Amino acid sequence: LFKCTWPADLQWRGNNPSDYLDDGYEWTINEDNPYGNIQDLIHLIDVINNTSDSEFPCALEAVFDVQQFLKTYALDIAAGHWDNYAGNINNFYLYYNMASGRYEFLSYDADNSFGVDWLGFDWTEKNIYDWPTGWYYVPLVERLLAVDSYRADFTYYLQQLQEGPLHTDSVAGKVLAWRDLIAEAALEDVFRTFDYGYTYDDFWNGFTDNDIDGHTPYGIIPFVAARNNQTTLQAGPATSSPLLSELLTWPVTPIGGAPLSVLVHVESVAALDAVEAQLVWDGGASSTLTLFDDGLHEDFAAGDGWYGNTLEVPELYSTLSLSITATDMTAATSTYPVCGPLQFANTFTPPAVVINELMPLNLVTIADEAGQYEDYIELYNAGGTTQSLYGYYLSDDPEEPWKWRLPNTVLQPDSYLLIWADNSPEDGTYHADFRLNVDGETVGLYAPAASGYAPVDVVSYPTLASDQSWGRLPNGIGEQQLLPTPSPGANNESSDTLPENTLPERPYLTNNPSSTYSDLFFDAIGSTRYEVILSDMNGRHMATLYAGTPSEGTVKVHIPTRTLAAGMYVVRLVTPTAAQSFQLVRL
Repeated sequence: LFKCTWPADLQWRGNNPSDYLDDGYEWTINEDNPYGNIQDLIHLIDVINNTSDSEFPCALEAVFDVQQFLKTYALDIAAGHWDNYAGNINNFYLYYNMASGRYEFLSYDADNSFGVDWLGFDWTEKNIYDWPTGWYYVPLVERLLAVDSYRADFTYYLQQLQEGPLHTDSVAGKVLAWRDLIAEAALEDVFRTFDYGYTYDDFWNGFTDNDIDGHTPYGIIPFVAARNNQTTLQAGPATSSPLLSELLTWPVTPIGGAPLSVLVHVESVAALDAVEAQLVWDGGASSTLTLFDDGLHEDFAAGDGWYGNTLEVPELYSTLSLSITATDMTAATSTYPVCGPLQFANTFTPPAVVINELMPLNLVTIADEAGQYEDYIELYNAGGTTQSLYGYYLSDDPEEPWKWRLPNTVLQPDSYLLIWADNSPEDGTYHADFRLNVDGETVGLYAPAASGYAPVDVVSYPTLASDQSWGRLPNGIGEQQLLPTPSPGANNESSDTLPENTLPERPYLTNNPSSTYSDLFFDAIGSTRYEVILSDMNGRHMATLYAGTPSEGTVKVHIPTRTLAAGMYVVRLVTPTAAQSFQLVRL
């Protein structure tokens, strides 16, 4: 996710990430990897600026949700929002949707709208196709509106706003009701007078009257009426055939032998006759799936413009091509995506990581690093290779598989990882944001978003008494069942009641507070895996400083602090059965 503020004009500055970051483009997620997906943003800007006119639509559609942008941009113009991308190269987000592989555009901070002006323009009269002030070149808008079909789509969205939520009567009814609702509070607001000496009368009249002050030449209702009138005079041809957007599949990537839901949003001037999905499995013959907007076919609410249906995916499919056609009662037909079908490949291979054991009511069995007895879920790597858990999820709701994202860690072969299902993620890296239901439920391990949150391992368990655990016998590969003895962090077939505490007796952190480095020393117990993890005080993972199974003896872990910002950090020493935390102070 990039927060884009002035001078984020989306012009090409070259391939160097430093030419974009912190100069209009602020990384707001995954800051610990500042150059990771910046290349995706640079590629988008490259497409916007450097693609030929003939290739531009399809090249852009592949990396950017064009229809979502056109809808958002239409709302900006209809509301007179000039402190936006087109008007002031400001105030928008670019969100990279990992599931679709495309960027989505989000406009924000729309306080300079509905008649407010600081630049000397009359925003009721500004041409809807020439919103930019002329001070900046804004290639995304300039090039999109130069494509006749996109220009017509944009016009359609403007007209829908003008005839619907931003119709003058609709706006008047809403804003006057809101005025009445907040009038008493506005009268008592002492801070109002600090803003240009606003009076209560200014507040009351600002909804209906013009020229409240120098930078508010229009009241809200007069602005909407004038803007709508000019939009009608300025508007060119609008799309008249069905307009499709937001094609969704669930799971995002179809899973062999599982149901697949297909959803698409369709708008149309004329009544629709049919909406159909065209599916081609493994390059063979095409099949058709009729989509419905009746609230009965996984399509949200009846009559909301979302058309959907569900089908069974072939067990052993390799590829799928998917497109949607919509035909109205005048026989006008549109196809989406406009540049060719969506392509899916059945390439996801689930890792050999399983939910090996869980306990929904842990009263005395095992305590977490804070000494609390919490529900737990045990993951086990039953395979022969190291498995990264980056991007994987745990959830107790199959309809919401992305509920809790696992920390960025790796699981060695024949190794265990305990997750505390205590609904207290603030307690540490390995604390999930949900609890287990003692009366039984379904818990799943799910793949990353790019793999459609495909289920890796799903477990349903019955009602369990306190300190009873549900797990696999034989260990890692058998059926789920009531275990004779809980074994968190250990082999379910072990005769040991519990694994021994593998934390060293007296680990210690040196040179703390620190400005250059610190060292963590601990005495390793043979055949035990240790991880040393650095996180901030919010529990955000910053680095894995050590991960391994050392020989018995003293281990020294070097912790560079020179590049850390001043503040408090947490160093955690983690074993398969316990953890200990140290507070690190960076001067």
